[in-house]
Amino acid sequence: MKIEYKEGLIVLKDQEEEVGYIKYVKKEENVIDVISTVVHERYQGQGMAGKLFDALMKYVKDNSLMDYAKDNSMKIIPSCSYIEKKLMKLPNSCDFLHK
Repeated sequence: MKIEYKEGLIVLKDQEEEVGYIKYVKKEENVIDVISTVVHERYQGQGMAGKLFDALMKYVKDNSLMDYAKDNSMKIIPSCSYIEKKLMKLPNSCDFLHK
């Protein structure tokens, strides 16, 4: 499995076949609205959405490291219910949620 980061998309692939993706929109300089998480039917029930979530958090953390001030770190608007549920399970979810 490999992850591809594109503008507005985080794509999970198995070889060259797309497994699923997270779609987001940049709202402000350091704010993204995560609109949807999609795992194609063939790959559902295998933890692929979790892999996409992990890739999203890596993207957010890596971009936040570029902004050393915590107030300027990247934030997420979780319009996607799956992402909202996953974020709420994190002990430091307030660090990532856009107010």
